[in-house]
Amino acid sequence: MTGMVLLVCCGWTVLLCLSVQAYENIALHKPAWQSSTGLSGGIRLGAERAVDGLYKDLDGNGEECAVSHGGQTAEWRVDLGGARNIHHIVIHFETGKEVWDCPSPGYYGKNCSKECPQNCQDGYCYSVEGTCLDCKPGYIGPRCNQECPDGFYGKNCVKNCSLTCVVPGRCDRVTGRCLGGCQAGWTGDTCEKECLDRQYGYDCAGNCSLTCGDSGKCDKITGHCKGGCRTGWTGDMCDKECSAGVFGKDCAENCSMTCGDPGVCDKVTGHCNRSCLAGWEGDMCQNA
Repeated sequence: MTGMVLLVCCGWTVLLCLSVQAYENIALHKPAWQSSTGLSGGIRLGAERAVDGLYKDLDGNGEECAVSHGGQTAEWRVDLGGARNIHHIVIHFETGKEVWDCPSPGYYGKNCSKECPQNCQDGYCYSVEGTCLDCKPGYIGPRCNQECPDGFYGKNCVKNCSLTCVVPGRCDRVTGRCLGGCQAGWTGDTCEKECLDRQYGYDCAGNCSLTCGDSGKCDKITGHCKGGCRTGWTGDMCDKECSAGVFGKDCAENCSMTCGDPGVCDKVTGHCNRSCLAGWEGDMCQNA
């Protein structure tokens, strides 16, 4: 959560107002304190006015700012209730006086004439030297002009590209998406997901053979069937029917030479496709 703070000065008087532009006001209505308190028309302009959410009238007598009394310096505090991340702070003088900081985010330098570096997070940079308050994902350095080194990506370049990218450790410096796809057996933008059952290969684009012994299950990288092949099929991926003359599990058995058409049988069952030779009988012509 982030907030924006406005400091307003009137002579030796310091006025502090809190403003929020597209960020949560984390100081709103929080306990506040200041080293001294000024008056306007007899009204105390205490520290709590800096966190009341009102900041349209920055005039010294506008009663919307906290005002200190006398001296060149003043101290103001707010209790945010714990450690918080403050994204942006803007400091102003009183309305009509010199501006301490650039009035519009995204600029820096003399007369606020220079644009902040393009890779600053949300376009914010320090108003004097132009160094970024934070960097967009994929960039590092004071001015966020350095891309993440090879193998790293994301905010502050602290995340490692996946080693399951098709080129291990090579990914988009902003998103971490693998360039060129995934290694065999993996899928997803960052190649963090293993192939589902019955899928294999690069980006899991291959389907395991339905003739695998354990129907449709195979090695997620190679596609080789697990548990061998269904009867009548052979090969690492069980994609080859038994050749003529053999049948059964892994095509390991020979068709009977006593089939009516010797050596020719059903590739799954081994049954002779025609009648048996004279003197033989049975499905496989095995009985004399």
